[in-house]
Amino acid sequence: MGGGGLGAMGVGVGTGDGLGKIVVYKTVRVNTGQGYDPATGMFTVSVPGLYVSTAQYTVQRSKYDVLAIVYQENKIEQSYSHSIINDYHSDYMQLFIGAIVIICRSLSGSPCQIRS
Repeated sequence: MGGGGLGAMGVGVGTGDGLGKIVVYKTVRVNTGQGYDPATGMFTVSVPGLYVSTAQYTVQRSKYDVLAIVYQENKIEQSYSHSIINDYHSDYMQLFIGAIVIICRSLSGSPCQIRS
């Protein structure tokens, strides 16, 4: 994922109740470097480098949702999905020590809260 092989992979159902809330994965299988905090859903960079941030999700039947990848309180990728499709989005970022990346539920124009 980034410099030094740091990375986190969340699997299973994530929670992100309410717009602007951070998605927190219930199960984490890989968390090399301990950059992902499963209590808050935040990934904090400890080694500078090029990182890939991705999100794939399925929406409940007859529903829609929007997820956003957020870096330093700015949406850098936003994706709309309806239950008839599965969606996937990703971004490449050069990150420095202390940078925070989250995935949150959002609507166009609605804020994502960096602090849970």
